[in-house]
Amino acid sequence: QVGLAYYRGDGVAKDMPTARRWLMKAANQGDRDAQVLLGLRGLHLNQGVEFRFGAGGSAASEASSTPTQPAPPAPAAPNPGEFSSEPVVEQSGHELEQGLRDLIKEAQDLLSDRTPFKDRLTAALTAMLSVVRSRRMPAKPARRHMIPHHPSVEKELAGQAGFIINLFKKKLFRLCDLFETIDLKPPHYIKPAPRPVAEDKKARVARLADEIEAELRSLGWWSDTPPTDEEMAFKAAFAMDTMPLAKWIQFVLLPRVREILESGGRFPGRSMVGVYAVREFDGLTEASNLASLLSEFDDAVEAP
Repeated sequence: QVGLAYYRGDGVAKDMPTARRWLMKAANQGDRDAQVLLGLRGLHLNQGVEFRFGAGGSAASEASSTPTQPAPPAPAAPNPGEFSSEPVVEQSGHELEQGLRDLIKEAQDLLSDRTPFKDRLTAALTAMLSVVRSRRMPAKPARRHMIPHHPSVEKELAGQAGFIINLFKKKLFRLCDLFETIDLKPPHYIKPAPRPVAEDKKARVARLADEIEAELRSLGWWSDTPPTDEEMAFKAAFAMDTMPLAKWIQFVLLPRVREILESGGRFPGRSMVGVYAVREFDGLTEASNLASLLSEFDDAVEAP
């Protein structure tokens, strides 16, 4: 998660060398998402170690050895769940969104079912999460009416002592403060940067397939659970009638693309997945890069 923060510029300045150091630590412990990100071409993350995709999207073993020179010591990892109480301008909102997701789950696990407080708190956190996901924040005075009232929380949890409850309250209050003060960037989609190195069609499609997979993993949208037979029996385009778009990309689009690349087959004359992704991910700022990659994929497939 620290490597992803530096890789995506979430809450910190974007810093590829620092991202690489943290991702290398995770990759060396077997983390698949870190391994895929380190294998990205053109992002200067794969210095000293490279992972290549074979048939079906599986990763081969390391193609080269790790660097002989040790990496400079990285700063200590932040304490999980900790958020700065200082207002930060133009934040991505990713850390706030993930923190709210975690708190909703913790509330379900920690709080007693015998009190309506659990339902009220979960409803408030869910409403906050919905607003953050849309990246359309209300005026700051109006946000104060959305967040749980600190004294009320203290009163409701007075009978539940212990380290875990105290940590939960601390995270809750910090997230509420961040929700009240944060200035999120408005929804937008990033235009793909031009590639300086000339690529033929096959190389370009292969690169984009790798980057789309890496982006899904970095967003936490990559699934270890294959689709059911019912989900695979879709009849609508992009399986919109049976599964989310991200799942269709992982289990239908990418395997088919890699099958065509492996067999030397021909791509269809038209691709509209990028167009559909822009509409499907509207309001999800964190998916802007994925939508851009899919739009570039459309262009690559349709190129002569």
